Amino acid sequence: MNPSTQLPDTSGINYYEADQNLPFLLRQYVDSSSFEQLEPLLQQLGQVASEEIDPLASIADKHPPVLQTYDRRGEHVNEVSYHRVP
Repeated sequence: MNPSTQLPDTSGINYYEADQNLPFLLRQYVDSSSFEQLEPLLQQLGQVASEEIDPLASIADKHPPVLQTYDRRGEHVNEVSYHRVP
């Protein structure tokens, strides 16, 4: 594998906490009291994205959708089959 295309292992990383620029940027657009209420939710979302969504994205990357243009009788169907997530 080409080292320039290897992605770092991000398992177990809270994505919100890992992005140092996001809190700074949010403070530019959201007043401080709203930010204080919002930040715990963003931290929770960052953890959920890392622990639950990222593994599902890896499965989706390994099993992309498949377009079936014709059925077994040769009729045009244009159906997309998706991998079932465990």
